[in-house]
Amino acid sequence: MRWILRILLALVVLFLLLLGGVAAIGFTETGTAWLVRQLQPLLPGELEYRQLRGRLFGRLELEGVSYRQLQLSAQLGRAEFAWTPAALLQGRLQLDALGVESLDLQLPPGSDVPQEPSEPFQLPESIPLPLQLRVESVYGRQLRIQPAGAQPVLIDSFDLALHTEDRKLVLDRLDVSAPQGGARLNGDIDAGDDYPLAFSLDWQLKLPESGEVSGRGVLQGDLRSELTLTQQVRGLADLDLEARISQPLDVPNWQLALTLARFDPAPFAPQLAGQVVAGRIDLSGDLESATGTLALDGSVPEAGTVELRAALDAGLDRVRLADTLIRLPDSGAEIRLEGLVSALQGTPELDLKLDWRGLRYPLPKGLPQQYASERGQVRLTGPLNDYRLEVAAELAGEQVPAAKLNLQGQGSLEGFNELALRLETLGGQLAVDGSAGWAPQPAWRLRATAENIDPGRHWADWPGALGFALATEGGLEAGVPSLQATIESLSGQLRGQPLSGRGRVRLQGADLAIETLHLGWGNAGIDASGKAGETLALDWRLVAEDLAALLPDAGGRLSASGTLSGPRAAPALAADISAEALAFQANRLEQLSGTLALDLGWKSPARVELQAQRLSAGGQSIDSLSLTGGGAQQNHSLTLALDSQVAKLDMRLEGGLFGQQWRGRLMQLELQQPLAGDWALQAPAELNLGADRAGSETLCLEAQGADGRLCVDGLWQAAGDSAGNVRLERLPLALLSPWIPPGTELEGFVNADASARLGAAGALQYQARLTLDETRLSLPEQDLAFDLNEARVEAAGSRNNANARLVLAMDDVDGRLDATVSLADLQGAGSLDGRLQMAMEDLAFVSALVPAIRVGSGRLDGDIRLGGSLQQPRINGALALDDGHVEVPAAGIALELLQLELRDDPARADRMLLSGSAVSGGGNLSLSGELQPLTSTGRIAIQGDRFQAVGTPEIEVFVSPDMRIEIAQQRIAVGGELVVPEALIKPPKLSVSAVSVSSDAVIVDAEGRAEATRPGPALDLDLRVTMGEKVWVDAFGFNGRLTGSMVLREDERRVTRATGNIGVATGEYQLYGQDLNIERGSFVYTGGPVDNPGLNLRVQREVEDVEVGAQVAGSLRAPTFELFSDPVMPDNARLSYLVFGRAPGAASEGEQAMLMKLALALGRSGGDAIGEKVSGALNVDEISLGGGDTLQETSLYIGKYLSPRLYIKYGVGLAEPTNEFIMRYLLTKQLSFESNTGTEGSGADLFYSFER
Repeated sequence: MRWILRILLALVVLFLLLLGGVAAIGFTETGTAWLVRQLQPLLPGELEYRQLRGRLFGRLELEGVSYRQLQLSAQLGRAEFAWTPAALLQGRLQLDALGVESLDLQLPPGSDVPQEPSEPFQLPESIPLPLQLRVESVYGRQLRIQPAGAQPVLIDSFDLALHTEDRKLVLDRLDVSAPQGGARLNGDIDAGDDYPLAFSLDWQLKLPESGEVSGRGVLQGDLRSELTLTQQVRGLADLDLEARISQPLDVPNWQLALTLARFDPAPFAPQLAGQVVAGRIDLSGDLESATGTLALDGSVPEAGTVELRAALDAGLDRVRLADTLIRLPDSGAEIRLEGLVSALQGTPELDLKLDWRGLRYPLPKGLPQQYASERGQVRLTGPLNDYRLEVAAELAGEQVPAAKLNLQGQGSLEGFNELALRLETLGGQLAVDGSAGWAPQPAWRLRATAENIDPGRHWADWPGALGFALATEGGLEAGVPSLQATIESLSGQLRGQPLSGRGRVRLQGADLAIETLHLGWGNAGIDASGKAGETLALDWRLVAEDLAALLPDAGGRLSASGTLSGPRAAPALAADISAEALAFQANRLEQLSGTLALDLGWKSPARVELQAQRLSAGGQSIDSLSLTGGGAQQNHSLTLALDSQVAKLDMRLEGGLFGQQWRGRLMQLELQQPLAGDWALQAPAELNLGADRAGSETLCLEAQGADGRLCVDGLWQAAGDSAGNVRLERLPLALLSPWIPPGTELEGFVNADASARLGAAGALQYQARLTLDETRLSLPEQDLAFDLNEARVEAAGSRNNANARLVLAMDDVDGRLDATVSLADLQGAGSLDGRLQMAMEDLAFVSALVPAIRVGSGRLDGDIRLGGSLQQPRINGALALDDGHVEVPAAGIALELLQLELRDDPARADRMLLSGSAVSGGGNLSLSGELQPLTSTGRIAIQGDRFQAVGTPEIEVFVSPDMRIEIAQQRIAVGGELVVPEALIKPPKLSVSAVSVSSDAVIVDAEGRAEATRPGPALDLDLRVTMGEKVWVDAFGFNGRLTGSMVLREDERRVTRATGNIGVATGEYQLYGQDLNIERGSFVYTGGPVDNPGLNLRVQREVEDVEVGAQVAGSLRAPTFELFSDPVMPDNARLSYLVFGRAPGAASEGEQAMLMKLALALGRSGGDAIGEKVSGALNVDEISLGGGDTLQETSLYIGKYLSPRLYIKYGVGLAEPTNEFIMRYLLTKQLSFESNTGTEGSGADLFYSFER
């Protein structure tokens, strides 16, 4: 028994020693540190740490940890491990904390060979847990994980907590936070039966420069039968996702439905801001196939609504697209794609078809079609290494002639082995055949032919029948291009002139060779030959004997020839040019001759001689222009002489080129201008011109015979400080005469100083001062004259600030204007500070600026302050006009008690309130509104009562407006209603010889240029005009009172139009010189021009038992009429009853003569068209009736132009044996001679005519 007790005692001692050792290691920091040191050599890598704290059975911390194994490395700032060993006694493993901080993990490259599972994965019936588990926190902070060859993954923090309940694993939380966003996951899974689970996920994603998107969803179901995933995404896109997976661990089947409620692509494509996309995607399948549909709706600028529909059927070895459709409903365009791509595991086989219809650009239907294809198709069939391409399309548009395109090709991934293009267009055909490749190097061999191409079918000015044959081949080898192009033939005609051509061009690298290139067109031709490489040797020649036969709107003769030789870096150009009577549209050049010899290598002297006579271009005319010069590189000269009606200029430069800098002197500069006088260079001035430096010493022009003087000097440097100065003394204000109102005279002089400095670093400083001296503004017709006692403008500033001041003083009217403005922080927000002070006791001087009005009295006062910033300006103060009296002679009215006030708006700092009133003709007018002066926008309301708007002898109009006006930067909109309570309108009294201007007439100046219209803001008019009870019109044979209303509309696209009806309450209409009562009538406006309404008038007269009258129709400017009677009778009988009130047989001899006059008038009213047809058939220019009021005095005239200057006309009496011969000859544009010879005598006249 003793040995048994010894063994037991030994075992107890051993157990106690073991227990003590474990306690010493696990419950003491020293023991734990000893254990870690013992384990370090046993690890596969190298583990090091800086400090250890704590114990193994409790809480353990390591700091400064590093671990390396081959390409795997990790650096830890701190690691923590904490657990509760006592929980094991309760059958639970409890981990209190396991975490790392400041982790930098470098991962090794992964294996390229995927590991196949040894056998399929199968879930056991259940997974028993020997211990319950509780994890309070597994965390990490400031983690950086660097995969091999990829961008690092940064994680700000993560935190995991979980526990078990019997077989159930409960995930209390998994929180992850990273720079890109964050997520939270929680839920549970039962490790038995069907393994039911339920998890919820919330996440946020931050997209740089795009915004934030977030989601919330649930994953639930079981692993054996079905899982369901739902997600709701909000932010950049609003979408709902629902996915189901059946038998996820066996043979899974899946369904996915995605509903997109809203997606705004603005963060990714700012140009698509506000173009929202919505739709739905439905997909289903298994591990080997998938089918689905897609439906998206959105919009695109300039295209409108876009609809996308698609159906997909895909497998591991194929993809089928069925009925993929893109529709643009706003333009009617459709694009449809369908087909099959098979053999994806090997060489893909293609069978694809793309159809379209209604394609156009621009896409909206209302805009002109620049490019369009009504229909077309593309087919791609065959294996990818030997496919066939077929294209058929119809092309058209404003920029593209109508054409039918057919393309067929057979190719591979390297190019097209066969290529055939056919284009039927312009009545002919274009064909291109050959081959083209892009791999391994671009190469081609093509031949193009054309037959019977008529450009006139699309461009009317270019009729013809063109044909050509071209061949080209080439490619790119080792980055060096090579090309050969041959013009085999050029034939046919263009604008009636024959075409011819031949030639060959070769390109090898940078060397170009032209072999006898010739292009001929009628009497014109271009010839070129030679080589262009490192050395140039080219000859060329251009001849066009009659440009009018070749080009529309052109004329004259042109000839030029020359050579280009020498090294490419410094070639030598020699050319001769001559031209006569050159013309293109409104541009003219009577004569041009010149010679140019310029060697950029300066191996020979340069020579320039250019002479031009009578040049007219861009509205400017030059009588003569001469440019001559020549010399060596460092000693040459250039002389310019220009003579025109506006000015005469003579200039001469002398100098030389030294390296990259031209240095010389301006020797002569003389300017003669009728308004400015004669100016000449005071003394030669040094000039320096170069790519990085340019400057001039003081250069002064002096007025000859006067005190005027203009001086400039300056220096510009690309890499240094730059400066410039300008000084102007006594420049006459008469130069402004073309821009001041006619009848106004302006006298005085301008003096100015300006300087600027620009530092090498970009610092800018400038200042300027301008004054008007001895200035007088006068209007001689009204005996008005005003002296401007003080007028100056001052400005100074830099890149970041600016200051300016304007001062005007007129003692004659006790007036003064003082305006200052300061801008600061121009590189930033731009602060604004300014003030305008104005006081004018007498406004009569306005008549000199606006001669159309006469200002009798009025006072103008103002004090306005500016503040704030350029983006948000602030305005305070007021500007007021009081006790104004203004006459408008052209309108025949006087505005009395005129009051206007512009005052700041307390509600908005950038807006001013407008109010005003006036009296005219006993009526009143008031206006109110708001203006934003700094943006030139505003709104104005106008009300009035019997305000006289026009008071001339011909027109007298009173109005009662209730109108609104909206002002934008480039548009003015006028709306509301204008009531005309009283008006009297008569036609202006014209002299017997006055002739009205035709509606299609174009007024031109003395040189044949059309008068230019001054640009202004566009007008949008939508105004109702209502007639009152006293609106009378006496014009165009009508005299009556009008009633009714019409709506006037006008915009920038069309002239003023009208819709409505103006009725005739009572009135008379003059027919054949007689006044007849109007039974009924109206002016009908149906949206046409306002000055030409439709007529619907009926006038009649009853004589005994006869009723006669006329129905007037047509338009105001082209009326038509038809006589009627009851009972029916001939027109001459109707005329007799209508005019004289009796039958034709009862008319006196004088009345018979009047009937003849009326019949002639009736014939003339509708006979011009007949006369035009007869004159056209007889090839004469005029057939007309003329003479006196009776048949005996009436003659038939026939006229003909024998030349543009000579016109003859012969007349023969209809009832009397008289004849007359008239000859008219145009001597000059204004002077003509006319002779008259006939049975009643002869005579001659000399006529002088002028046009405005």
